[in-house]
Amino acid sequence: EGSSEKTAGDGAESWREAALLAARQTEGEVSQAAYAAQILAGLAQGDLKTAEKFLDRLRTKGAGSEGTGAGAGLLQLGPGWPEYLTSQVDLLAGKETESLRSLAAAVEKNPRSLWVRRLAYQLMRSGAVEAATSKLAPLERDAEESCGLRVDQAFLKSKKAAPATQR
Repeated sequence: EGSSEKTAGDGAESWREAALLAARQTEGEVSQAAYAAQILAGLAQGDLKTAEKFLDRLRTKGAGSEGTGAGAGLLQLGPGWPEYLTSQVDLLAGKETESLRSLAAAVEKNPRSLWVRRLAYQLMRSGAVEAATSKLAPLERDAEESCGLRVDQAFLKSKKAAPATQR
């Protein structure tokens, strides 16, 4: 008999499988969405080379592939998506400063709660705990984000308290 018990890695594994399936379905396409799927699949696998390759294609070939004018195709992904994808590729590459800059630009264009929470986490990791805390404040109005937000806020409070307890 197969086990129906879920493990902690099941969610990550199913996300990875979904990203890979989406990427396979878009192979050979030259749309913004296809490049984004390939980037996300590369990120899911920890494959920096693939993620960078398709990010470069998104920036160059994809920019004019849909719509008219330079960068018109980027709108297909929605505001902030190119910056968000750039931030995640930079993070995988170990370019934390560049990642933080791109993620802040993504949040500026489109303050999706997940992106704001990731920005707060990266700010905290860079030592900017107060800035991280202030980024989370606007999310308190979003009831759907309350659980994750509470975890993030508790984590930041522990980081603020840590120096005081070390005296």
